[in-house]
Amino acid sequence: LTYGSKDVEEGKVVNKTSFQRRLGLDIDPDAPLFFWPSRLDPLQKGCQLLTDLLFQIISDYSHLGLQVVAVANGPHECHFHHIIGHHGLQRKVASVDFD
Repeated sequence: LTYGSKDVEEGKVVNKTSFQRRLGLDIDPDAPLFFWPSRLDPLQKGCQLLTDLLFQIISDYSHLGLQVVAVANGPHECHFHHIIGHHGLQRKVASVDFD
């Protein structure tokens, strides 16, 4: 949805909830959304840290409804998916391949 200065709040809510629905996340326009557009490759900065802390971050900020979205490919992708599945984070964390 394209929006302007007169309907920015409404437009942001529509776009965010559409994004959440498309990725299978909980629909919550107030949820903070952490977006990770990078390779899930241990050679890239931050990837190992993100996977090491993912469950703890989601747990620590669950009262806010924090959601994490990674648009990423790479060798660490399997580990990332394992964390999501093992901890039942499918409604809080989404990983989408670059296309």
